[in-house]
Amino acid sequence: MGEISEGVSSQSGKGQVVTAVQGGNAGVYTCQYSREESGEKILSGDSNSIQIPVVDSLLPPKLSLDPLYAFYFQGEHVTLRCSAPLGQKGEGYRFFKQSGEQIVEVFPHHKSNDQFFITAELGDAGIYICEYWRWESGRMIPSRTSDPVSISVSDSPVRPRLTVTPDHPIYMTGESITLMCSAPTNATVLGFRFFRDGQNTGSPLGNGSAQLPLLRMEIEDAGSYTCDFWGPEAVQEIPLEQSAPVQIILIDAYTPPMLIMDPPSKVVSEGYPLSFTCIAPWKTEETSFHFYKDGTKIVPGNTRSEMSSTERWPRNVFKIPEVGLNISGEFTCMYEENMSGRWISSPWSPAVNVTVIASSRVHALFWLRSLVVGASFFIINSLIFLIFHCCL
Repeated sequence: MGEISEGVSSQSGKGQVVTAVQGGNAGVYTCQYSREESGEKILSGDSNSIQIPVVDSLLPPKLSLDPLYAFYFQGEHVTLRCSAPLGQKGEGYRFFKQSGEQIVEVFPHHKSNDQFFITAELGDAGIYICEYWRWESGRMIPSRTSDPVSISVSDSPVRPRLTVTPDHPIYMTGESITLMCSAPTNATVLGFRFFRDGQNTGSPLGNGSAQLPLLRMEIEDAGSYTCDFWGPEAVQEIPLEQSAPVQIILIDAYTPPMLIMDPPSKVVSEGYPLSFTCIAPWKTEETSFHFYKDGTKIVPGNTRSEMSSTERWPRNVFKIPEVGLNISGEFTCMYEENMSGRWISSPWSPAVNVTVIASSRVHALFWLRSLVVGASFFIINSLIFLIFHCCL
C-alpha cells in the first residue's frame, strides 16, 4: 500500500483528499492522523480500510432512425433505436433531446427498452442522443452518450380530395360510379393510388387528378375508399397524406312488385269500377308506389303504402270508379324505398293488359244472349212436344 497524500492539516480534526477517479485509483484505502508532543510527531494507527473499485466508462451506443429520411412530414412515425456496442450489456436506455450543448428533455426509460417512438410534429424537430446503463456494485453506471442525430419536420402537405360521381348515400348492384382523386393546386405529382379498406386497388398516373371507374358494381366493391399521391422529395418518392375516406354502400337490386287487377278477367265494361293493387315483396320503413299506363306515369294522388297490421307486405291500391274506353291499355307499377335519404326504384311489375268494352256493345251482347237463351228454350220445348205427341 502506498501513500497518496501527506501533511493535510485541519483545525476541525478531519482531513480529506480530492482526486479524479481513474483506473489506477482502484484499491484499498486507509488513513492516519498525527500530532506533535514536545516537538516530536506522533502517528496514530491505521484506520479501517475501504475498497474503492473503479470500472472503465461504458462505450457509447449508436442512435439510429427508422425510417431514415432527410426530413419527416407531420404525422409520420419515427423510431429512435439505441444500440449498445457489441459485447456490452445494456440493462436500460435513456433518450435525450438536446439544444446546443444543453440537454433540455429526458424521455422516460424502461428496462431493456432500446426503442423510442415519436409521431413527427413541428415541436419534435431537434437533436437527439441516447445512453444505456447497467448496474455495478449496487450502482447504476451510465454509458457515454451516443453521437447526435438530427430530426427535421416539415409542415404536413395538403391532403388530396376524393370525390365520387354520381354521389349517393347508397348504391345498387349493377350501377357504375367514378372515383376522382385531385391533388392540391401546384403540387408536383408523379402518380396516384386508390385504396379500398386499406388495400391498393389501382395506381394510375396523372398530373392534377386521376380517376378510378367502378363499372357494374358487385357487393364486393363496397367499402371505405381513400387515395393519395406522391411527388419527388429529396432522393426518393415519399407518399403524402391520404384523402378523407368515401364510403361506398351497396345493396342487391330490388325484386319487381306484383300487380293485381280487380276484376281479374282483365276485361271490364265501360262505366264499371276497376282497381289495381301493387304489392312490394318485403316490408320497409318508407315505401312509395307508382302506377303506369302504356309507359306513362299515372298520378292518382296518394301513392304511399297502405298497410294494415294483418297484411304481410306493403301495398297500394289505385282505383278507377268508372272506366272509360280510354282506359284500355297496358298497366304496370313499381315501388321506391327510402334508403339513407336516397329513393331507390324497383324494376317494373309484369304488365297487365286491360280491355274495356263499350256500353252499347254490352247491351247488344245482353240482348243477343237473351235471344239465344230464349230461342234455345223454345227449341227444347218444341222438341219435347213433338216427341211426346209422336210417341203417343
